[in-house]
Amino acid sequence: MRIIAWNMNHWQAVSRSEESWRYLLEELRPEIALLTEACPPAHLIEGGRAAWSKTIKRGGWGSAVYVAEGFELRHLPLEACHPGAFVAAEVEGPGLPGPITVVSLYGVFEKILGIDYCSTTLHRSISDLTCLLDDRSRRGRIVLGGDLNVSPAVPEWRDVHLPLFERIEQFGLESCFEYLEHPTPTWRTKQLDHVFVSRELIPRVSTSSVVEVGELSDHHALLVEVDARAALG
Repeated sequence: MRIIAWNMNHWQAVSRSEESWRYLLEELRPEIALLTEACPPAHLIEGGRAAWSKTIKRGGWGSAVYVAEGFELRHLPLEACHPGAFVAAEVEGPGLPGPITVVSLYGVFEKILGIDYCSTTLHRSISDLTCLLDDRSRRGRIVLGGDLNVSPAVPEWRDVHLPLFERIEQFGLESCFEYLEHPTPTWRTKQLDHVFVSRELIPRVSTSSVVEVGELSDHHALLVEVDARAALG
């Protein structure tokens, strides 16, 4: 199972959107993609290969889940406190002995007393997603990732951001990338993008790496490869 998590930076790179999607599909070649700040081509949505939720008053972009040809995607509509902050879906296809629950999650900023926060909106999104993350029938078969806009490795952010990661991990998920002692920069010098998978899948993660995408986005893409058949079969 080849997973890509990528902030496509659609709002700043509208003119490169077509090139970015070509790069995603032809160069990165994910079987499952967790995309943020994205605007999927209409034919992918209409063809059942992408599920998308648009953010409000953010320039026409949102969060999306994409699956490769041959995979089946079933959008899981959930009411969100912040529309477009996440998309959830079930994925079935080659190499998967059963449905995988996938979530593309974005840390939407909001201003509180003149200060920009995203940990506040993320906590609300996790609450909105609790019915999926706490569903015992989905345990061991969950993938969650995206641009969370949080980094516990930054000293001045740690006390606010770390409880969010602990909350996610309490649902039996584990990060595919070290985010405390040896963080992996994904935006400038900070690690804002993350991928979590069910703890049962971690031993079957063969690849977890960062892919530089040049001028297509201000965020690097994350690549995770999991032998899901061996883990779940």
